[in-house]
Amino acid sequence: MNLKIGVVGLGYVGLSTSFGFALKGHNIFLYDIDRKKLDLLNTGKIPIEEKELKDVFPEITKRINIVYRLQKLHYCDIIFICVDTPMDSDGSADFSSVLNVATELVKNKVIPRTIVIRSTVPLAAIEAVKYIFRDKKMEIVYNPEFLREGHALTDFLNPSRIVLGTENKKTTVLFDLYKEFHAPIINVTIATALLIKYASNVYLAMRVSFINEIEAIAEYIGADIYDVIEGLGFDKRIGKKYLSPGPGYGGSCLPKDTMALVRMSEEAGYYPYFIESIHRKNEQQIRRTFLKIKKACGNIFEERVIAVLGLAFKKDSCDMRNSVALRIVEKLKKEGAIVKTFDKCINTRDNLLKVVESSNVIVILNADDFYFDINWEEIANYVKSKVVVDPFNKIDKSRLIGWKVY
Repeated sequence: MNLKIGVVGLGYVGLSTSFGFALKGHNIFLYDIDRKKLDLLNTGKIPIEEKELKDVFPEITKRINIVYRLQKLHYCDIIFICVDTPMDSDGSADFSSVLNVATELVKNKVIPRTIVIRSTVPLAAIEAVKYIFRDKKMEIVYNPEFLREGHALTDFLNPSRIVLGTENKKTTVLFDLYKEFHAPIINVTIATALLIKYASNVYLAMRVSFINEIEAIAEYIGADIYDVIEGLGFDKRIGKKYLSPGPGYGGSCLPKDTMALVRMSEEAGYYPYFIESIHRKNEQQIRRTFLKIKKACGNIFEERVIAVLGLAFKKDSCDMRNSVALRIVEKLKKEGAIVKTFDKCINTRDNLLKVVESSNVIVILNADDFYFDINWEEIANYVKSKVVVDPFNKIDKSRLIGWKVY
């Protein structure tokens, strides 16, 4: 089966979906409202930092079609909507971009046999899309993604499960499309598919908040957090994944989806106190990290030079959207600190010494090994004070003789 597949929205989800289906032999038509992304793709470049996509792009260029007008998707059998749904000011998901795409498709008379929503949205968004297409003979499917940034294409091609949310669990053309992926296909209602997606991300957020709470207790009673994690991990019901302490979770998914589930549940008539507490614990953890930096600075920020290493929201990624590091940097600046920043995605190793030069405190805010494997003996010759803050508890203190580690 060879299909014409349209994809609207060329971020991590849209490009991984596009490239994945292209590798399976389908013809892909890409559209985004941001012409710069289309221009980059036309020159053979990827508009996001995702190495896997860069590596396979030359292999699939003959099956990738860049279109600058939505009308060009008219001949597609299936259209995937993969636009961003950022967090609104009240914590709910802003799904206006999804509705705009649906409205423009109808306006331009682009009516494929199947519309697939990949964006993470609440039930109200699906109902609104169904209303926009109310008099059209087509199916609407909610097909959530479970992709990790840095490994998005691998995850797409090797899914742990494929969730298809349809009206009354109807059979969809997507069964045939996904058949060759050799993964469990879960056919459920749209509401169930939505909750599978939200519950999956919120569960991961819960594990991060849980281990940060345990790490705080470990610090106060003198326990080794990584020995605790080792002991927990041998229990097959628990495992070790997503049990790494840090400054708090950020990024474009976990904070947004946690609060979106709170708001969606609240609107349905039930307030999820436990899920809301996950968010509150994360905010407390960010505050705790900030106070640890303040203590390292002698409780005074004015004229203190702080070198922050690592700005991306997590290791193996260059994405800085809703990064905890950037939030902390802004707060440090507001408190009067002189902040210099370094990230391996945007700086060269040579810049590192310039950033740490004359610093009172070094703060590591990304778990990538790069920031822990630096030459600390060399760094010691440039800093004003040998003080480092490591909210990950990952640093090898035996390599930092004479340093104060928080």
